[in-house]
Amino acid sequence: MGVGARSLLAACSRGIAACSGLLVLLAACSGLPVLLAACSGGKPKVEDARALPHPTPPPADAAARTVDATIPPGKGDVSIRVEWHDVPLAQRAPTPCGPAVAPTTTWGIPDAVVTLARTPAATGSATTSAPSDARVTLDRCLRPRVQVAGDTLTIASAILQPTSLALDARPVLLPIAGHEVKAALTDGRHELIAGDSHAWVVRDPNAAVTDATGVAVVRDVPSGVYPVTAWLPAANLSAKGEVTVMPGALAEVTLTLKP
Repeated sequence: MGVGARSLLAACSRGIAACSGLLVLLAACSGLPVLLAACSGGKPKVEDARALPHPTPPPADAAARTVDATIPPGKGDVSIRVEWHDVPLAQRAPTPCGPAVAPTTTWGIPDAVVTLARTPAATGSATTSAPSDARVTLDRCLRPRVQVAGDTLTIASAILQPTSLALDARPVLLPIAGHEVKAALTDGRHELIAGDSHAWVVRDPNAAVTDATGVAVVRDVPSGVYPVTAWLPAANLSAKGEVTVMPGALAEVTLTLKP
């Protein structure tokens, strides 16, 4: 090793003992590995974690208090989920018109009717958008299976020959495909039966039907506390609960059906 390299190595050795830093291995100085010390010239800085700023965690009900500017003032939305855990296999058995109950993998229940009932604590009334007139089509099966209706029910046939069905146990004669029959609806629940196929129509402005995931969303509900009910026509099961609606927020409630 040359005199210059030995001098540099000695200087670096003294520097390593005298200061703190990061040692870096370099290939230099006559092809020999030389250790260099990057000295900071001072003591390492240690920060006290207790003195560091910490973000304030959101409140537990932050999701419910999040304001949606698209919701009218003084109103909120309500998401209602209906569940039925461990639906019996008999209810899930396939039929020509589909199973009576088709739960999701997390037991969400489609085709359940949910209703918000007004209470004195609520400011205003809980109403969904005005339901349109309902329409049911018969083609081996009645479809849709469950719906909310207005004043009138239209029954259409997709069968080539004349046929009939029952509406609330009253016979309804249907002409050939392409023709329709209209029936006036009273408030409440109505059942249609055609062979082994069933359908239900509910005339209630405060009602909605759960979708394929088992959820129904009611929009623009005046703030207040509401009783909530769920009814599954295919199994004639019901559940009750309560939800608090806050202005500009989405309230969520889950109702669990039990035999």
